Amino acid sequence: ANPPAANLGPAMEAAPPAPAEGEPAGTDGSGGAIPENLEEMVKERLDAREDSIRRSLEAKKRRLEEELRRAQEANQELEKATQPADAAAPAPDEPPPAPKPDGGGTSEP
Repeated sequence: ANPPAANLGPAMEAAPPAPAEGEPAGTDGSGGAIPENLEEMVKERLDAREDSIRRSLEAKKRRLEEELRRAQEANQELEKATQPADAAAPAPDEPPPAPKPDGGGTSEP
């Protein structure tokens, strides 16, 4: 038992009817012949869709690259903001400056 057409959804309801018995092959059942250049038409539509998807992906890539660039700039600014405090204190692996042999400290004469 086949379910009623209402249960098949809009795609099935919109489908053209099957060719009538005795109707010549190459028609869609609506009385009009299938275009001879159908393959070319389908290829053009697929190419247009591919171009549309490509443009969309390229635009998304540009947005993401710009977002990455802004994030990297913000990171550099943050590093610069924290650097002066770090630069004032000697690094833990650097020894303090040695005193001069004359006992005058580390300052220049």
